[in-house]
Amino acid sequence: PLISLRLGSVTTVVVSSSDVAKEMFLKNDQPLSNRTIPNSVTAGDHHKLTMSWLPVSPKWRNFRKITAVHLLSPQRLDACSSLRQAKVKQLHEFVLECSRTGQPVDIGKAAFTTSLNL
Repeated sequence: PLISLRLGSVTTVVVSSSDVAKEMFLKNDQPLSNRTIPNSVTAGDHHKLTMSWLPVSPKWRNFRKITAVHLLSPQRLDACSSLRQAKVKQLHEFVLECSRTGQPVDIGKAAFTTSLNL
């Protein structure tokens, strides 16, 4: 039930059975939870200060707790809903304007810009 795939420069393991996946994650959750850090991130020492690159540790758990309580709580998400709606409306208007003028839309760039502005 395990398949090894090479996706570009990254070796990936695919688990095709839910029972094996459950067993694997219960017994190996710590080693499997860490991520490969690109050289571009380590060059600026961002891996030491950013939750997405930190290994599972007390510092990472503290960042995750702060994020869950202060940034991603239902109250905070509700408070920011009008901003998200406005940015999605802006994206929609941009696509409509490009459609009216016959301009091509780089959806990847437009979606990336919108996600950065949220």
